Amino acid sequence: MIGNGIHKSCRHLQYFEWDALGRLVRSKNDKAETHYRYDALGRCIEKSKQHIQAGHSHYTETTQYGWDGDAMAYETPTSTPNTMFMKMAALFP
Repeated sequence: MIGNGIHKSCRHLQYFEWDALGRLVRSKNDKAETHYRYDALGRCIEKSKQHIQAGHSHYTETTQYGWDGDAMAYETPTSTPNTMFMKMAALFP
């Protein structure tokens, strides 16, 4: 798809918000609201997802991303203490 698409299903609405540079900064539906942060080079460095539960306390999951040039090098979710490293197929079989 070219451009910024907005998806609407029959049962649920999905909202999207972009910044002036065309980067997705927020998405929201009836179950969660997600915010995205970028570095000066336009690479996503953090995704923070707040779960919405009626009658219950909200909880937030945050994932941080690390980059090696234009390649994502790792992602670290707050829900697990381990960092997940990305493998480059050309270097690691």
